[in-house]
Amino acid sequence: MTRARAGALTVLASNYAPVPGTLLTSHTIGQHVAAGEVIARIDGALLAAPLSGVLRGLTHDGVPVAVGTKVIEIDPRGDPALVRGIAERPARIAGGVLHVLASLPTA
Repeated sequence: MTRARAGALTVLASNYAPVPGTLLTSHTIGQHVAAGEVIARIDGALLAAPLSGVLRGLTHDGVPVAVGTKVIEIDPRGDPALVRGIAERPARIAGGVLHVLASLPTA
């Protein structure tokens, strides 16, 4: 099963576990993948990249997963630097929260 999620700048593609079992992969976050490339296996079920890009999220090799668990996320922009750290929008939200907390009176 594959789902796409609209983001501020791009659409990320995700794969969800179609069967329960142990995920096996030799891929790593930040690695370039091609559409159709097998990224992981779950007890014989193959999980292929729905589009080309960079792995943004990936369940660790050897981890047991349940049906419907998100196991792969791909960023089609293709830049490994964009899949690490905090994105601009979450960083601004965090900064705003810190600002509000810092302005609260102390007891």
